[in-house]
Amino acid sequence: MRKLLLLFLLTLSSFTYSQKTEEYTDVPFEMYGVWRSVENEFLRISSDVNGNTRFQRVEGRKLLASGEIKRVGNELHIIRSDSKEEYDLMFMIRNGFMVITKPNSDRAWLWEKVQ
Repeated sequence: MRKLLLLFLLTLSSFTYSQKTEEYTDVPFEMYGVWRSVENEFLRISSDVNGNTRFQRVEGRKLLASGEIKRVGNELHIIRSDSKEEYDLMFMIRNGFMVITKPNSDRAWLWEKVQ
């Protein structure tokens, strides 16, 4: 009985671990470029020399955030280079507009593509 319970727990733990590991995929091509928010912030999304997707979010001349974007399923995995934060955000792109949820919030950015 003890061996059966141990086998069950090992199987369950490996199943749970496999559910959490998703592979990164490329961000949508439409995401690359310069975007302006309704708060008048600008977001530049581009590819670096290694093929990684990078972003910079600025307001005027002030850098608000920068880092790397990876796609995991239907979410964006953000790895900040200006701080030690990492988080996942939901997003949607349609007709030159992009909506991205804000981290640790129930709010979202609305971006319009300008370039």
